[in-house]
Amino acid sequence: MDKSIEEYFIGLFPLVHKKIFKNKKLHGQTNRILFVIADHNGKPMKYYCDKLHISKPNMTTAVNGLIEENYLKRERDENDRRQINLYITEKGMIEVKNHKKAMLETIRERLAPLTNEDQQALKEHFIGIMEILNKLEE
Repeated sequence: MDKSIEEYFIGLFPLVHKKIFKNKKLHGQTNRILFVIADHNGKPMKYYCDKLHISKPNMTTAVNGLIEENYLKRERDENDRRQINLYITEKGMIEVKNHKKAMLETIRERLAPLTNEDQQALKEHFIGIMEILNKLEE
């Protein structure tokens, strides 16, 4: 029986994790939070909760830990003093860059056994998937 697109979609992420990031600690909620704040710096907590689909209590706990480690900071919005925005610190940006570098190296190592043709085909498929998914509304 042929699988539906939904079944392939659901199976993709665990497969990527298993085949590429096995036995690696290159994932986690706090890293996702740092990556999103690095890309969308200076927004209120609710923005990041919505973007990452994380409840406010869970986000608050994670953010407090990241602030204690000096990866993030809170500042009041200049236009609305009631609103508090999150900003990534220099230490946080260094962590994001190091994490991305480690992820890229892991991916490079895991894909190395593939032929150049297989790597090119995989790249083209990812480009196609991203182009199609970018057509969807957030």
